[in-house]
Amino acid sequence: MKQLIFKNLVLLTLLSIYSCKTYQPNNLPSKQIIFGNGGGITGATTSYILLQNGQVFKSNSLQNDTTALLKIKPKIAKQYFEQLNDLDWQKVGSSQPGNTYQFVTYKTVDSTQRIAWGAAGYEVPTNLKNIYDALKKELIEE
Repeated sequence: MKQLIFKNLVLLTLLSIYSCKTYQPNNLPSKQIIFGNGGGITGATTSYILLQNGQVFKSNSLQNDTTALLKIKPKIAKQYFEQLNDLDWQKVGSSQPGNTYQFVTYKTVDSTQRIAWGAAGYEVPTNLKNIYDALKKELIEE
């Protein structure tokens, strides 16, 4: 009986290790949500990369590096991926960045959808703006 319990514990441990793969900045999967902002005098871009497993990375174009940040629950990350997957990207429109801008990129194995906004008078669709604001609040605001 003890041997059966031990085998089950070992199996559960191995399953949990392999089902929660951890990625490194130099080896990210192809499915990602990337959002952030850029522009201004320096033209620098700050990007946040969310993976389906809940890992979050930060990238800065001036420092040319990517670092791991916090990790959110995979269930919450999955919701963001579903929202962007369900978005009608044809209706989102074209990018209208201004001097300073915000952006959302949704990458899958097959495609990359990106929209940037910030130009005077241009309004990004409300549903996309809501997703951006939620990501920002969830991942980078304290």
